[in-house]
Formats: sequence, structure tokens, C-alpha cells
Amino acid sequence: MQEQTSRYVADIEVPEGIVSIDCEVRNGDKPEILFILNSSTCEGTENLPGGDFRGSLEDRGEILVEAETNDPEAFIRKTLSAAYGPLADITLTDTDID
Repeated sequence: MQEQTSRYVADIEVPEGIVSIDCEVRNGDKPEILFILNSSTCEGTENLPGGDFRGSLEDRGEILVEAETNDPEAFIRKTLSAAYGPLADITLTDTDID
């Protein structure tokens, strides 16, 4: 099976500021999503919700995650909601041009 890639941009509005994350979906035998921190206006990110995912993303700049579903948009929203909290306003934009 040939790997197909699609891209999304997630803009997340949280009380601490705005976070922009590029999401590269790799649909192969096992779907994977590469989350890439594009920009963040958040400051003082110690002790924020989201635990390991958010901390690792902000420290390393990117994280590769195996998707638990074949619906990448739903998985991206679920993952980012868990990482940035229930008050996060997530705008997801499909950036593929076909």
C-alpha cells in the first residue's frame, strides 16, 4: 500500500495564548500523525494541562503519534483537546490543495 500524506493546521486558542500546530497525516499500513509546533504565544508553560504530549511537543518541537482511528481529523481534535484542555478552542484547517 502506498503511503499518502495529508496536511492540516491546528490553531488552538487557550487562556495562555495561541498555539499553531502543523499536522502531517501519513496514511500507510498504520496511520501516523506528525504534530509539528509551528508557533506559540504561550508563556510560562510550567504546570499546564496536557502532561507528556504537550510538554514533549513544546520541548522537542514535534511528535510522531500512531493514530488510533482512520479518521485523522477526529484523532487530531481528540489528541489536542486532551493536551490543551477542554477550554481550548481548536480550529482545524485542511491545507491540501488537490
